[in-house]
Amino acid sequence: MLIKHRTQAGTATYTDEGIALRPRFGKQPLLLTWSNIDFISPTPGLRRTDTGWTDFQGRPVAQLSRLVIEPALRNRHLARGDSWWQRLWLRRFEPGVLLDADDQPAPQKGFLRIEVQLASLSVSRAAFFDFLTTHRRFDLIVHSW
Repeated sequence: MLIKHRTQAGTATYTDEGIALRPRFGKQPLLLTWSNIDFISPTPGLRRTDTGWTDFQGRPVAQLSRLVIEPALRNRHLARGDSWWQRLWLRRFEPGVLLDADDQPAPQKGFLRIEVQLASLSVSRAAFFDFLTTHRRFDLIVHSW
């Protein structure tokens, strides 16, 4: 299955291999393989119910106006980019460092913030969430800023 949507800085393509982020004016995508993604944190938080996908307040996903997903990376250094241009472009995804159980920065772990422009999804929202949960679980990243 191939799923595409626009992001804050280009396009994102989801395949069985991983998530490929491509700049608007660039040719070389950055691939985040599923093996490097520990879990995905959606904002707002989502869950599957008997009636379909809803947020934690019970609103159906059809009513969502915006969605952000944050893949938690096992090795954030694999998502650095090959050139200075790609590293500069990746700053649009607000990369961050994950904290461990003692609230200390985990040196290898991190996350990216991907804004999903829902109107540009190439499949239904439910199919998109089903696809993501077949590859990685949903969990929450707690921000402390």
